[in-house]
Amino acid sequence: TDADVEDLCESFQQGPATWLTQWNFPGAATPLLSRPSPTDETREADIEGKKATMVKAMADAGFEPTDETLKTRFPGWRRRVEGDVQPTATKIAPIDGAPSAPAFAEAQAAAPDAIEAFTGDMDWEPVMKPLIDQIRELILKAPDLQAAADQIGALLAGSGGADLVELAAKALFEARLAGLTGGEIAPGQG
Repeated sequence: TDADVEDLCESFQQGPATWLTQWNFPGAATPLLSRPSPTDETREADIEGKKATMVKAMADAGFEPTDETLKTRFPGWRRRVEGDVQPTATKIAPIDGAPSAPAFAEAQAAAPDAIEAFTGDMDWEPVMKPLIDQIRELILKAPDLQAAADQIGALLAGSGGADLVELAAKALFEARLAGLTGGEIAPGQG
């Protein structure tokens, strides 16, 4: 409740906030601590809605607010002056020869890089497919995802995980060797 929030803020301000402030900055004023509650925000939104209803009712009755009333009730707003240009959305005509749909990077064929060429030649499927199948089966049989997550580590500690570690180690060794020697890994060497 709001009273509890006020009590907590006041208690913290008189205790730890004061002690820490005096310890780190002797003689400094203790900062004020307050926490707005959702009910305050709801109440303010309700008040703003009632203000808008009142202003509309007054305008419908033929009344117009003075500049001073507008400044006090709606600070930060100003009345639109005749001749002010309001921004409007304009439709841009298509350029002749331009594609009608946007062209995204995925649609363009990218130049192959060394890593893609190297890992693409490695045969990952015999290692990954059994692991993926085991993980799917584990998730389907587990009572919840947390139980499945707890068992995945044991699954990877088995022979399937060892095969994956061996293949990754081989790939890293060959890539490091190629980097140290300044050579390139030719397709088919993985």
